Amino acid sequence: MVSHAYVVFSLAGQSCALRGAEVREILHIPELGRPPTTPPILEGFLDFGGDAIPLLRLDRLLGLTPSPASAYQHILLLRLAAPLALLVDRVTDVVRIADERRAPVGARESFNGCVDAEILGDGVPVHCLSLDRLLTVQEQERLAAHHALEQARLSAFAGAA
Repeated sequence: MVSHAYVVFSLAGQSCALRGAEVREILHIPELGRPPTTPPILEGFLDFGGDAIPLLRLDRLLGLTPSPASAYQHILLLRLAAPLALLVDRVTDVVRIADERRAPVGARESFNGCVDAEILGDGVPVHCLSLDRLLTVQEQERLAAHHALEQARLSAFAGAA
């Protein structure tokens, strides 16, 4: 039986998950850089060893009611070609789920097809998100432009030290 690990998290009262292989690290919220032109969907940038990592507010991206800031919030640092992290309310578990327990969700049933399956966790449906469909092409381009500016700014400060 084939199974995969999932990082399960709460987000605006909903249970969601990402494949464990897509999550590089789970972090607590550090101090963030937030340039004045940063759009509301972007919480700010993490300075991760000299790399500017954009931190997206997943609740705002998905149009959910934002939860108040909490000491229990987590950051999911992702394994992607372009650096990216997601702010979630709280990671609740890391579980292994057999493939046959995944129920596919049609691409038209969520914005941009970003929910690709549901799994049943403790009697509650968990929405499995597809990282490659979380952002539209235009959003990816805009995020890349903000990232390039912040990386240049961070690099300039590192060079001045």
